[in-house]
Amino acid sequence: MKKLLLTIFIFSSISLTAQINVSTSVQNNSTNVGIENSYTVEITSESPDFKVKDPESTFYTGESETVPLYMITGTDVKDYNEKGVFIRTINYKIVYFITGTYDLPRPVVHDSEDNPVNFTAPRIEVAPVSKEESFADIEPPFARSGNYKRIILLILALLALAVIIYFIVRIVKKRISRPKAIPVIVPVEKFMDSYNRLQQKQLLENDQIEDYCTELSIIFRRFLDDRFKMGALDLTTDEIFRACSSVNINSTNANRLKHLMYLWDLAKFAEMRPSREIVEGNANETLDLVKDLDRGGQ
Repeated sequence: MKKLLLTIFIFSSISLTAQINVSTSVQNNSTNVGIENSYTVEITSESPDFKVKDPESTFYTGESETVPLYMITGTDVKDYNEKGVFIRTINYKIVYFITGTYDLPRPVVHDSEDNPVNFTAPRIEVAPVSKEESFADIEPPFARSGNYKRIILLILALLALAVIIYFIVRIVKKRISRPKAIPVIVPVEKFMDSYNRLQQKQLLENDQIEDYCTELSIIFRRFLDDRFKMGALDLTTDEIFRACSSVNINSTNANRLKHLMYLWDLAKFAEMRPSREIVEGNANETLDLVKDLDRGGQ
């Protein structure tokens, strides 16, 4: 009798835990740094009484506090019933920024009794493309001696520019007989003017990817300064992201902003060379975000 009861108990436990099944798939098992990939988790259950906690949207390793391992740029959840079975499909849009082979981040799934449901996530191989079109690891910011030389030259150039501007301002002040009204320039108009002048330089056509990303980053930061008075020219990407809430930029647009600016950071500091198509897509998304922020899409 005891053996019969034990058998019934074990069979009941197996039946309860077998009510939930989790399957995973990824669009591409191998990808490049900065390329968006699609990762799907499907949960099948006899009852919708289960809990799901999404993985971290941005994850940093212990080796880098500047470049994240990955960023989840979008999450799409769909629930439906099929012949009495409840199915939830979660699609994550994910971008990796560091090379290597990784298990994709898993959401935490608990059944109706709050027991964790175990499942395996797909593995993905991530590699960047160097300037010589060969695969190579991304070095940390400032790890290459050439970066120091460029910073020193940039500082000297800025000092020389400051001296020139100082004397020009003095000369102009002496020649002005009376103050003139300063026209008010709408931030989005100022941005579009700078953006159009950037396009006229044809940097992308001349394969000057890094220069294009640097100038686009500067005119976007100026727009943020003009629109929200947040001092963006003096802040890092992460500091700008954290400041978004204080100027009432909603989390959706803040994540869009962070995703766009990370590509510029990688092109400038990590010496990653994104393709022209990726940069053009980035520029179009920047235009859309500027228009949303200007219309009050906060």
